[in-house]
Amino acid sequence: MDLPLALGESVGAAVYVCTACMAMVIFVSPHVLRVPAAVFSRDALAYLVAVCLTAKAIVDSTFRLSEAFILIAWCVCVRL
Repeated sequence: MDLPLALGESVGAAVYVCTACMAMVIFVSPHVLRVPAAVFSRDALAYLVAVCLTAKAIVDSTFRLSEAFILIAWCVCVRL
């Protein structure tokens, strides 16, 4: 399995959702959408940390169970 390719696919999919899909939602929405800066910053930081943790995990071309639990714990902590 090509782990850098998998990371690239994940990053590419997330960037697409954050840009193209959000732009389409804003475009078709009948109401003015306002996203608080704190919410956007929290999500952007959470995504950046998750990508860095994933990149660190695949440097040695293996993915350990402990690294998977760390990523899951990070996602849970961000949403609390």
